[in-house]
Amino acid sequence: FGALVTASGVSSVENYECGCAPMNALREIVCATRGVFGARFSGAGFRGCVVGLVDASEAEAARTSVFESYTAAFPELARDARAMLAGTGDGARIIEASRWNT
Repeated sequence: FGALVTASGVSSVENYECGCAPMNALREIVCATRGVFGARFSGAGFRGCVVGLVDASEAEAARTSVFESYTAAFPELARDARAMLAGTGDGARIIEASRWNT
C-alpha cells in the first residue's frame, strides 16, 4: 500500500505539475526516512502537507528525522514547519443515534 501511495504522489507531480520545490523535497525526505512505507501530498502540494505512512514503532524517530532534515534543507521555512503524528481510526461505520442521546 505504501508503494501505491508514493506512486500516486509522484504521479501528481509528473502528470499535473503539483507541488513546489520545498514540498517535493519534503516528500522525498519522508520517503527516504527509516520506517516510512510511502508518502504523498495532501492539498496538492501548494502550501499543503505531506502525509506519510509509517511503522508505528518507528514513528517518533521518523518524525524527528523528517523535521530535522527538512528544516536543515530549508532554514528559511523552519519557523513555520511542523511534523505531527496521527493514528488511524476505526474506519467508516454506522453509529446509532440513541447512543449519543443521553
